[in-house]
Amino acid sequence: MLTHTQITYFLTIARCRSFSEAARQLFITQSAISKQISNLEKQLDIKLFERNNKTTRLTPAGEVLCRELQKYDEWLAYIVSIAKLAEQGKNGSLNIGILHGVDLSDSAAPLLQAFSKAYPENNIHVRRLFFQDIVSELLQGSVDLVIALSFLVPSHMNISQHVIRSERDMIIVAKTNSAGKTENIIARDLISDTFVTISPDISRQAYKNSLGYLNGLGITPVNVKLVNTIEDIMLNVESGLGFGVSSQSCRLFGKEHIRFVDMYKSVGVERHMTDVVAVWHKNCVNPSVISYINFISSEKI
Repeated sequence: MLTHTQITYFLTIARCRSFSEAARQLFITQSAISKQISNLEKQLDIKLFERNNKTTRLTPAGEVLCRELQKYDEWLAYIVSIAKLAEQGKNGSLNIGILHGVDLSDSAAPLLQAFSKAYPENNIHVRRLFFQDIVSELLQGSVDLVIALSFLVPSHMNISQHVIRSERDMIIVAKTNSAGKTENIIARDLISDTFVTISPDISRQAYKNSLGYLNGLGITPVNVKLVNTIEDIMLNVESGLGFGVSSQSCRLFGKEHIRFVDMYKSVGVERHMTDVVAVWHKNCVNPSVISYINFISSEKI
């Protein structure tokens, strides 16, 4: 097996057509470079150079080896260059998990598109996952980054997060629902309706967040339907089987058959907010993650 040093010495002599000039350019003695080439010829059992007092030229075998090693040298330089880009987070892959039921068209999607344009050599892969799997997927390295809603991110010492943007929470209800048919929905319109929310057995924080929104309006729901996922909430709301609480990152935002009502605005109290966050493992060694976090920290959406 040829070493990188042997390849460098051989190609330098071939380019200079002189052992003494090659030695000068490589900052070594002529005897040292002559010994390296002599050892290489013995190792390969090939005579590489014809030498006399005035000239040094490649043998036919040397010409072939030189031509092929030049290709190798160029290929190796290319490999090193893209490895350096990967180290800087400019080249590589970024696997991103997106929560089921969450729509990113107004929040994370523009940033992903801008990042992809700024770092075109980065391969970005996105897939859906359930919020119950955020920590395990990150710790196992199945995903590098997760885009989530802050109240759905479990507290964990090895998890970091960055706020992409804050959104106001609102009541979501189908227009076919009895409360949804009311022109100006007020608190008492919702008291007897079914409130759909994440079960505290699945996420106590999500349960407390949604009930906290209603309590801030003075609403204590009579009927509460507990479900397992955000998507379950969306399906029940779409079906007219109750109402829920969500921000505009809900996939139903902007749908004609669904009403989003900012109840806090109507009663003149401080708004209830949810953060859209990027979440990653603190010990993640993928440079693309840090590049993405730095990028979104400097961008405005």
